[in-house]
Amino acid sequence: MQRQAGKPIVAIGVGEAHSIFLSAQGQLFSVGWNDKGQLGATKAGAIPRTLLEASVTSLAVGQDHAVALCANGSVYAWGGNKHGQLGLGHLQVASAPTRVPVSQRRVVAIAAGDAHTVALLETGAIYGWGHSMGRLPQKVSPPTRFVAVGAGSCFSVALSAGGTLFAWGQGTHGELGLGDHVTHVATPTALAVSIAAKPVMVASVSCGAHHVLALSRCGHTFAWGHNARGQLGLGDLRDRFAPTRLRALDGLAVIALTAGLHGSVAVVSAKAALPTSVVYIWGDLGSVAMVPSESVAADAVVLGATDKRLTPTKFLQTPAADAPTQRIRRTRLCCTRLHSCIRHIARGC
Repeated sequence: MQRQAGKPIVAIGVGEAHSIFLSAQGQLFSVGWNDKGQLGATKAGAIPRTLLEASVTSLAVGQDHAVALCANGSVYAWGGNKHGQLGLGHLQVASAPTRVPVSQRRVVAIAAGDAHTVALLETGAIYGWGHSMGRLPQKVSPPTRFVAVGAGSCFSVALSAGGTLFAWGQGTHGELGLGDHVTHVATPTALAVSIAAKPVMVASVSCGAHHVLALSRCGHTFAWGHNARGQLGLGDLRDRFAPTRLRALDGLAVIALTAGLHGSVAVVSAKAALPTSVVYIWGDLGSVAMVPSESVAADAVVLGATDKRLTPTKFLQTPAADAPTQRIRRTRLCCTRLHSCIRHIARGC
């Protein structure tokens, strides 16, 4: 898809055979297959703003469906609906964005798995629908205030305000992080994330299709789940059924983690003569690229589809956006089912 003039892309979601792009102005663009209405329009291009009651602030894309969160807290969904992943109370596809009756309270975050969707409300409650959670949104969270949600292929995770990580759904490769005998839990269940048997609080989490990455508040990285392509970064190909410390990143100031289908990415803040951001990759990312922002005079960096790494490997290093203020340039990550991209965005863009 050609760059839209004056409309920089700030978020990307990729399904099995379609992609959705979100511009800085809150408009959606789509490209790819449309056999189940997953483009949200009759053809590739801009999704008409008239179909949404407000500008879009974030998006989530499943295997053949998409979900958009609007600035007013409303949620819209479209595409495939075989498992009720649109949350509309039926199993028919929706070829245009349709409002999802989540709650009377504002939704502040969304995530999508292959065939399910989860939403975080301003109250800290979590609602889910699709797959084994039903055709309509229903509250799935315990009496705990949550601040973040994520979704993998058939499972979901949520982070509490106190730094405890919860998981629920299905997973045979350890993605639930609850031990090697736990492959299904219907309700959010707390994980044991610890160092030397001492619990640590989690700061952020990212779900791949079948693996999970988490960053603790003390700066340590943990990984668990499927590892057939080395996506856990632990130096081997063995699955992990509980959060496992990724020691290769110890001592590095990790500021962002993203898990994809078979690969993972980390952004590290590095101290040098000028502050820099360093991107590490591991696992099998297929085709991965770094697209410079408009203000950076550099060519895109592309890694071949045959590359695979079992431990975090430095991929690229970039200078700070703004040396006088010593600010680290923000790096936006997107690891998807079919491809991976790393978009470098200058501060203020």
